Amino acid sequence: MANAAVKFHHKGGADVAAPATKIQALIGGPARFTAGQVVLTATAYATGGIAVDLTQDIPQLTAALVSSAGGYAAEYDATNKKIKLYTAPGAEVTNATALTLTVNFLVLGTL
Repeated sequence: MANAAVKFHHKGGADVAAPATKIQALIGGPARFTAGQVVLTATAYATGGIAVDLTQDIPQLTAALVSSAGGYAAEYDATNKKIKLYTAPGAEVTNATALTLTVNFLVLGTL
């Protein structure tokens, strides 16, 4: 994944009382959340997605939300730890397409 960078802007847990308490009530356990960006600069898209682990410090993933970017719809494949991009529903971006874009993400889970 040359030319791709993951920027974690915030990691929540016991040290972040108010947001963590609200999330904990929603997911029923000691809450963890992470928000940030995956920045792609002239990155060749690989069929199957961009390999990136958004679940650092979150052993039990509840939800991973990723934003659409650059005209592409995005989803996080938690099983394979990849962000997949689509040009239309069910139509994945073509292999080797050069991408320069930023995908924002929010990951929720428990310890």
